[in-house]
Amino acid sequence: MQQKVQAAFIQRFIYDALVALRQASTKPESGQVVMTVQGATAVHKLALAWDKVADRTRILRGKGLPRSVQGKARSPASIEPLNPP
Repeated sequence: MQQKVQAAFIQRFIYDALVALRQASTKPESGQVVMTVQGATAVHKLALAWDKVADRTRILRGKGLPRSVQGKARSPASIEPLNPP
């Protein structure tokens, strides 16, 4: 149970950081988001962290992958010569 709470706390922290970054990157006069290289890097890293925490939360809750993501049985590949005779 403790790990679920920790994962949810981290996920909320990442969300709050993204919201604060958006507010800091928004021009007050136009409402347009202007991103610096450092800001874009931060967004990228936070998005990756969000994805990892969301996956970890799914695992801790005992949920499997969606059917569209689960591995499907592969048929053996047909082998053909590169230069047919």
